[in-house]
Amino acid sequence: MIINNAVQAIAGAYSVNQPTAVRRTQNAEQLAASDRYVPSREGQDFRTMLQELKDTDEVRVNKVEYLEKAIADGTYNVSSYDIAGSMLGLNMSRAAY
Repeated sequence: MIINNAVQAIAGAYSVNQPTAVRRTQNAEQLAASDRYVPSREGQDFRTMLQELKDTDEVRVNKVEYLEKAIADGTYNVSSYDIAGSMLGLNMSRAAY
């Protein structure tokens, strides 16, 4: 008999709380319907720029073809200052000296 009373008490507790849960769900649905996300102008610009970056090729084919041709022809020369600057992470060009 004790078990039966405990089961009824638990069932009664759930039935009392059920309408509150339904009201909370309805309130959440009403809030969700009224809430809208409107991105700022900067956010829209960033999204547009990011999409353009995603749409561009990773390799600039025209530049690669130009460099391949220059290397094959023997006309591609890099100054020692530029090489040293790249190795040191500096912008070292002859114009600076």
